[in-house]
Amino acid sequence: MQPGLQASVSRGSNCYTSNGFYPGCVWVAGCVFVGHFSGRTTILEFFSTRKVAELAKRLAQDVAKRYPPAIANNPAQMVSQQRLSDILEEVFTRAANFSRENKLGWYKKAKLGNDFRWELKEMGYDEKFIDVATEGLILCVSRNPSLKT
Repeated sequence: MQPGLQASVSRGSNCYTSNGFYPGCVWVAGCVFVGHFSGRTTILEFFSTRKVAELAKRLAQDVAKRYPPAIANNPAQMVSQQRLSDILEEVFTRAANFSRENKLGWYKKAKLGNDFRWELKEMGYDEKFIDVATEGLILCVSRNPSLKT
C-alpha cells in the first residue's frame, strides 16, 4: 500500500459505484464484493486444501486396505490385474465424484495427486505402483465433468 493511502472497508446495506447500485455489498479499497463472496471466511475457504488432503489420505487408506503394501511389493504374492484394476477404479471414481461436487481447480487437483502420492509412499508402496496409481488418479479427476463416463 502506498504511503498516505488508507484502506477503507465499509459494510453497508447499499453501495453505489460507477458500475451500478449494489444492495448488501462490502466495499474494500475501491473494490466491491457482492453476494456470497463478501466475507473473509469465504475467501479463506476458497484457498483451503484441507478437504483435498483428507480425501487423499482416505483414498490411500482404501487402497491399502484392499491391496496392502506387503502384497504389492512381494512378487511371490501376485494379485490379478483385474482385481487391482477394480480396486483402483473404485478409488478413482470416488475422487472424480468429489472433484465434480467440489469443483476442484487445477491447483487442488494437483494437490490431491501430490498428497495421494506421498500417502502411498509413506505406506511403503514401491515407486512403480505409486506412479501408476497417481497418474490414474490425476487423469480421472481431470476429465471433463460434462462428459458421461
